[in-house]
Amino acid sequence: MIKYDIHTHSLFSPDGSDPVEALCISAIKNGITHLAITDHFDADEDDTYPFYYNYETHSAAIEEARKKFMGRLTILKGIEYSQPYNTPEIFEKTVQLDFDIIIGSVHKIGSYDKYSEDNEEKYKRYFRNITKMINFGGFDILGHIDFPARYYNNYYTMSDELDEAIRALSESTIVPEINSSSLRRGFQFTLPDNLILERYADYGGRYIACGSDAHIASDIAAGFEYVEMLIKKYGFTPIYFKERKLCY
Repeated sequence: MIKYDIHTHSLFSPDGSDPVEALCISAIKNGITHLAITDHFDADEDDTYPFYYNYETHSAAIEEARKKFMGRLTILKGIEYSQPYNTPEIFEKTVQLDFDIIIGSVHKIGSYDKYSEDNEEKYKRYFRNITKMINFGGFDILGHIDFPARYYNNYYTMSDELDEAIRALSESTIVPEINSSSLRRGFQFTLPDNLILERYADYGGRYIACGSDAHIASDIAAGFEYVEMLIKKYGFTPIYFKERKLCY
């Protein structure tokens, strides 16, 4: 059974709705021992919610929850930082704060963030940006490496751009996640699924992070039975980060 959910969002994310305490209660109910609260941090100039993240209130809520659930749940403080290579100065200052986990994610390509047309070229552009972010570095976990699949119903095949991204990932200290959010959208795959996970394993990838990407408390650990099957299939070791150090 998977014990770590390292990608979740509370009401401190603009698209989250539940307080940290509610996420913790759900985690305990679902057998999770280590829960990361990784609220969104977007700093691009054209973001819909620029600089909405508040470190002080986020930290206070986590500290309160740590006291309340001490001995029952390890609560990890994190953020999901979008396109860090676009705002390097802000990113450099942000990562100096006392986070346990930093997820790096590509949610958009340049100012383009509407995944309304499924074509191969957009995927190639997306995977080139994934490689760019991996090479930029400074974060611990790569969020949903094939994020557009959540909108395109898994529309992509292996390409040079994707293979380069997986190779760069396997040669770095960054750990990919298996994100189960697509299962809740009615799809029959995780982000990523077999195509990418098999190539990652072929390149020697050993570690994997498990994230529900929950934005409501009831989605904590959702779909983890399928995630566990993939982990066993490829022989991965589930991990988490504490004080930016890999643990398992």
